[in-house]
Amino acid sequence: LPYEQGQCVFTCTGTTPGPGTEKHLNKLLKAELFSCFAVATAGRNLIGAEKALRDLETSTLKFNAEDMPGAQAALQLFCTAATLGLPPEYEAAKKAVYSATGIKDLPPEMVRTALQKALLSNEPQLISPLLNAGALAFAGLGAGSLIGLGATPCNMLCRFFALLYKTKGSAEELCSALNYTRSFLNDLLWLERVFNAPRPEDTDSLKKIIKGGMPCPYSELNDLFEALAPGSGYDSSLLLKLEKSGEPYAICHLAIGEGELALAGVPRERQGAIHAALFEAVFRSPALNHRGVLLKMAAELNTAAGG
Repeated sequence: LPYEQGQCVFTCTGTTPGPGTEKHLNKLLKAELFSCFAVATAGRNLIGAEKALRDLETSTLKFNAEDMPGAQAALQLFCTAATLGLPPEYEAAKKAVYSATGIKDLPPEMVRTALQKALLSNEPQLISPLLNAGALAFAGLGAGSLIGLGATPCNMLCRFFALLYKTKGSAEELCSALNYTRSFLNDLLWLERVFNAPRPEDTDSLKKIIKGGMPCPYSELNDLFEALAPGSGYDSSLLLKLEKSGEPYAICHLAIGEGELALAGVPRERQGAIHAALFEAVFRSPALNHRGVLLKMAAELNTAAGG
């Protein structure tokens, strides 16, 4: 039973074909074609990779959630295209993604890797085929215009926020589906809150907005907002004025660190809470931000807590 397709040849001799022979041969063929695809992709032979993918997609065994080498191959080709960022590779990857019947059922961790590679590439709009093919529907991301996505700062936080903005996605749904950390979710929610807030007119209003610190540099914050909505950036001169004033707006600006609270007799289990309370006090009254003053306040807070 010779079966030839591309460079793959299988021959079955000396046996009587049984009911499962054709299915078994197709599985072997798919495994071999997937191997050919991987070799072609690794060698950046996109023509060979696209041919192997077409062979995978036209083989007789249907794909399902457990056996979908064609969809996996399409995603691998997509990752290669995102890494290279060249038009021929992108066109091959786009055809592959649209033709892969099992693309919607791929494991989330596999899609997450491809999404991250594309987002951090020079051409993050390459994600469009994945969105349009429904590969990211499980994370609440649908089709949308990604024009201008490449103008945003090239880091995970900014690119994911821009993607959510352009696809009207939910940060909570995205992070839950892709298993991102609570910290990353909080940073996305912080950006959403600040992006939607009125722009500050003075250092006091800016200080309230960025209280606790920013998850990305101020310059990136401005570039991100400008890329998404021209004219929505922040006045960089306000941050310069705030920094020159020396007024603390993040807990790292306190005159003492959390570990130093032991000098005031604060036990380890209370240090985090008391350090946070000191920051709140200093945020309201910057004149309190002196080491001796804060140590005294820490001792008083510890005593009040039963220390």
